Formats: sequence, C-alpha cells, structure tokens
Amino acid sequence: FFTAHPLFGLICFVGAIASIVALLFAVCPWITSPKRNLVYCVNPIRTPIVQSVQTSDVSLSYKGRPVSGNVTVVQVAIWNAGREPIRSEDILGPIILRTPDDAAMLEIKPLKITREVIGFALATTNTPSSEAQLGWKILERNDGVLLQIAYAGTGTTPIKLEGTIVGQQSIHEG
Repeated sequence: FFTAHPLFGLICFVGAIASIVALLFAVCPWITSPKRNLVYCVNPIRTPIVQSVQTSDVSLSYKGRPVSGNVTVVQVAIWNAGREPIRSEDILGPIILRTPDDAAMLEIKPLKITREVIGFALATTNTPSSEAQLGWKILERNDGVLLQIAYAGTGTTPIKLEGTIVGQQSIHEG
C-alpha cells in the first residue's frame, strides 16, 4: 500500500531533495557562515561642474582660493554586504577613501546614512586632500552611507576605498 500510494512517492522525493541540499551545506559550511563584507560602489554617472576644455564665464573658488581645471561631483555608496557586523574594533587598518594626488577632494559629505546609531564619522583636513578617513561604531548587515564628493578632476578619475578589516581579505567594489 505505501509504495503504490502517490503521496508516499512525493514524500520520498521531497526527503531525497532535502537530504541532498543538507549534504551541500554540511560539506561546504562557508556558504552560510557569518562573515564581514565591506563593499563600495562609485556611481558611474558623474556630474561635471566646471570643464576646463570649454570656455566659461563661471569661476570657482574653494575656501577663498580659485580652483582651475575640471571639477566633478560623484556619489559613492559604502555598506556591509556580509552577515556579520563590522564594529570599530574590527578595523585593523584605517578605512580610507582615496583619489589620485592630482585630483584632490574639495568637499565630501554624507547624503544618507541608513541608521544614525551606526555612528558614522568622516575625518578630512581643511585643505583639499586626495584622501578621507571613514569610521563607525557598528555596521550591521546592509547598513551604510551614501557620500557625495566634489573633486578637482575629470569624470574618469578613479576613486578607491582601502583598508583592512578582520576576516576580509580586501575591500572590493560592488
């Protein structure tokens, strides 16, 4: 009776599939293990504010000093894509947002922070600099910040996030 009944066949089929899936997780436990994964993404659409190749009656100054050359604005998102929180004590080396030396950041400001409790901190100098140091109290899963950066450079200027976090080999662009 049991082997001839269709419901018994369905139960055996579902049990077999569940056993195969469970075996996969038993053999490869790193698939579901908690890990830290700090990721950043530079918006591919950049807004040129001043372009030096076109003549313009617009002049730009930064903190009283004239800025010559191109000025561009870009948005950069930084978040924890992992399953484990990233606490301030998990940061082994400073987290630095960097542009090339010839493309100094004129202004950097957070546009959106997912939750205020993360305690996001941004350390910059008063003069134009090609790097800014980032920090936070805790970044839980999908917590992050959206930054807007105005820099002296073109739309092809590379922007990188560097640093060292416990359990993560390198910060990668997502």
